[in-house]
Amino acid sequence: MSILMPVLNGGAHLRTAIESVLAQRGPSFELLVIDDGSTDGSLELAEGFGDPRIRVIRNARRAGLSAALNVGLGHASGEFVARLDADDVAHPDRLERQVDYLRRHQRVALLGSQARLIDESGTSLGLVERPCEEASIRWYSMFDNPFIHSSVMFRRAAVVADFGGYDESLRLCEDWALWGRILERHGACNLDEALIDYRFSLASITGAIESSPSHPRRPLFHDIVGRLNARHAAQTLGADAVAPDEVELLTGFLLGVNGATLGAFLALFERRLDAFAARHPEALRSADFHRTVARQYDAIAYRVMPAPYGGAHQFLRALCAEFERRGLRLANNTIPYGTRACLYNSFNFDFDRLRRFARAGCRMVHRVDGPISAYRGRDEGVDRLICDINHELADATIFQSNYSLERHEALGLSFKAPRVVHNAADPAIFHAEGRQPFSRGRKVRLISTSWSDNPNKGADVYKWLEDRLDWDRFGYTFVGRSAVPFNRIRVVPPRPSHELADLLRGHDIFITASLHESCSNAIIEALACGLPVVYADSGGSPEIVRGAGFGFTDREEIPALLDRLVAEFDERQASIAPPRLDEVGTQYLAAMGLPESGLRR
Repeated sequence: MSILMPVLNGGAHLRTAIESVLAQRGPSFELLVIDDGSTDGSLELAEGFGDPRIRVIRNARRAGLSAALNVGLGHASGEFVARLDADDVAHPDRLERQVDYLRRHQRVALLGSQARLIDESGTSLGLVERPCEEASIRWYSMFDNPFIHSSVMFRRAAVVADFGGYDESLRLCEDWALWGRILERHGACNLDEALIDYRFSLASITGAIESSPSHPRRPLFHDIVGRLNARHAAQTLGADAVAPDEVELLTGFLLGVNGATLGAFLALFERRLDAFAARHPEALRSADFHRTVARQYDAIAYRVMPAPYGGAHQFLRALCAEFERRGLRLANNTIPYGTRACLYNSFNFDFDRLRRFARAGCRMVHRVDGPISAYRGRDEGVDRLICDINHELADATIFQSNYSLERHEALGLSFKAPRVVHNAADPAIFHAEGRQPFSRGRKVRLISTSWSDNPNKGADVYKWLEDRLDWDRFGYTFVGRSAVPFNRIRVVPPRPSHELADLLRGHDIFITASLHESCSNAIIEALACGLPVVYADSGGSPEIVRGAGFGFTDREEIPALLDRLVAEFDERQASIAPPRLDEVGTQYLAAMGLPESGLRR
């Protein structure tokens, strides 16, 4: 029995990992610690145990994880080989349970288990679950790694003789690639019990890539995931079942499903499911298979990303990029050990998960929208729920406008340490450079946008204006979604942010009839592109526009306001002063109790 433990500067948890191996019950073993050029004392720590069961191997030069694992395989003498990362923990009966299973099931060459998820401090965060039966594993392998790598044990002969070990050309996902090759010739399964503690850490390559969409290695990760998805789909369903555009779409299962393509993704997922069931009808009789698919649907729902052109989503992406520019390290949808501050948004999160992740020493800042009852026109108890969440978890609160703060106070809702910070547009996308100059010698170009067909978004007002507009003087474009059909207004479907910005720069005046907006990102983006605004005098819009346009309380006022804005265009355009992203970033950091730059998390 051989255990491979590669290490690169893993001194923080290496002792715990080694001790968990030395405490194993059952079969005799050798622990091969392969050091790949550590500079933090990991090599000396491993050598210091002085246990004859430990063999420490030092690579002459840093070779990468795949090469380090192959070095370990070359020194391994056991019939079975187990993996354990240098920051994970093996439960005392892990080796005993897996060796016993492999001896009783000769057809199985690859065996994993479930895992308990822990953070940097060793605190339990829940379970990491993988499919157990072979049919479920083959299905799952077309979307994600069906094994937790630190839980795996395999027959050495099957890996070394049949495949030559790990593919050293892969800088990521080398284990997933190997498991797929093993599945071509051998049986595989996962035990339905947690036999290891699997540590989530932003210091790991995978943790860093999955937590940050802007990570420099994410494109490489995306490419490898796509190739492995295609390879395993062809292996499972046949080469003719795989189209390049489908491979790209299905990478979303692991990397995040774009909200704009969710329908296409689900349709393709279900076609794959039907094709797999036709080839493996036994799967339909398996409770494990049905449980696996149900978990996948849960994962899809959790990983759906808003469409890239939504204003609020664009602001939060820009804010994260601003934080990273200042040297902060970010994590999404988790709170790693040592995190100094957490910003959680409105009420669109898994509250139970947030409560479980919250920990002492991490300042919790709640970004609040609404009131939701004003926006929806009815009280469903959501505002009270948001307030209760705030009092339970928050250390401070950011409201997006004075309107939002004051309306909550009028409802009798108080929040922890409230302050107002407006949203801002991404200056790399929304800016006035290159915009078409205004001229009264041509038609004045009007534009409205909305990503929602909610009645409060003002489509009925735009329809009313369509019937009364002087079309010899004006042109009008609507970008987005509307439940109201237009006849003369040019309709453009929702566009990605950079295309929207180009459209804005090609127009003169922005019109919005949206009601009860806390802080309209649509207005902020239009202002940033140099457009004065005619807006519904509602919500936080007046405090955003200020002197750069005119508000109306009745739609009958709009034609006269357009005339006035055309007459005063230069003056109103000169008054444009939307919130700046760098200033907004500084205010957010102040609320989170963080310095303006230089902090790594």
